[in-house]
This record gives sequence, structure tokens and C-alpha cells, in this order.
Amino acid sequence: MDQTSVAPNQLEPAKQIVDRMAAMYAACQSYMDEGEVNTIFIQNKGRRIVTKPFCTAFVRPSNFRFEFRDRHSEEEEWQRYMVWTDGISVKTWWTVRPGVEIKPSLSRAIAGATGVSSGSAHNIPKLLMPDEITGSALSSVVEWKLLREEDVGSITAYVIEGRRHGDRLTTFWVDKRTLLILKIFSQREHADFETETTTTYRPQINAPIPPERLTFDVPE
Repeated sequence: MDQTSVAPNQLEPAKQIVDRMAAMYAACQSYMDEGEVNTIFIQNKGRRIVTKPFCTAFVRPSNFRFEFRDRHSEEEEWQRYMVWTDGISVKTWWTVRPGVEIKPSLSRAIAGATGVSSGSAHNIPKLLMPDEITGSALSSVVEWKLLREEDVGSITAYVIEGRRHGDRLTTFWVDKRTLLILKIFSQREHADFETETTTTYRPQINAPIPPERLTFDVPE
């Protein structure tokens, strides 16, 4: 990646960028993405990588679908977890617990998927629907710092760092033109291992959403 170091006084204050980013998500008419969460588990005996692909589709005011996939090894079939609403009913479906479940609210459905999806079920939906989904938003991270500008593929992004969940540093790559999040990186220390988690997004905003992206397509 190309990196451009810029003096702090030549860039917008980090918090101002983040506020504009949050406003963009909260006001958009539609949003969709595809991406993956890659977590590296670092232990004395070596490293292990877990990948969880996901996709999101949203049409304001309340048509929404999120799905992520998970598997324990490349030899196994993908397990699917879906959260869906048409604004009237909220449904979830999970390979691990087959059967459609009706949830009392979208917030409750998102909460159930947040941990097992490594946060991808919550991060962007919370920005899209800040008043409907509970929990801490990415935009509420404290001690923002604008580190530099950096190319993510062909896109120039702001690289912003902040503290989330106590003292955990989290780094964000935000598209300079659209203000959409392209990547999130964080590290955590546990009792006998460490993790490095990178969430990558390929987002589109205010674009037509194909009907199939909003379909509750559970297996029969």
C-alpha cells in the first residue's frame, strides 16, 4: 500500500471525519457490502487463522439482511447465520440451531449474532440504524487520532486510530471520498494467546439493491 504522511494541521481533525462518517451512514437511503473478518490466533505452538465472510443489505427505513458464514476447517461445510427484517417481522436462522426464529426486535437479533460473527453483525448496522440498534457504535470510540492517508487498492483512505472497549486500540481505514469504512484492525491479549483481527469491507452506498440481496433465503 502507498502511504502518505501528512502533518496533522494539513488534515481534518479525526473526530470531525468520524462525525461526518457516522452522519453519512445514518442518512443514506441504501447500503450494501461484502467482506470478511480474518482473525489470527497467536499461541506458543503457532498461529491459526479463522475467516468469516459476511454481507449486508439495507434499504431505509427498515428492509435489512445480514449474513455471515463460519467453519472450523477448510474441509467442513460453511455454517450460515442470517438476520432479516422487512420492518414488520424480525427473523433469524442459524445452521447450528436450524429453524426460523422470530425475534422481538432487530436489536435483539443483532445482539445474538454479534459475538459469533466477531462483531461484523453489529458494527455497520449500528451506524446505519443508530436509534434502533443498541450497543456501542464505532463512532463512539475515544481519543481519536488521524495517523496518515493510505491507499487501499485504488482508494485513498484516512487511517484513524482510537481507543475502544477500555484501552484497546482500534484502527480504521475510511474512504476519503465516500466516508465509508473499508477496514478495521485491532489486537487483543488473552491469558495464553493473542489475537489480531482485520475486518475488510467492500461497501456501496445509495445504489440500487438487487431484490435477492434482501431475501430471507433459508434452506427448506
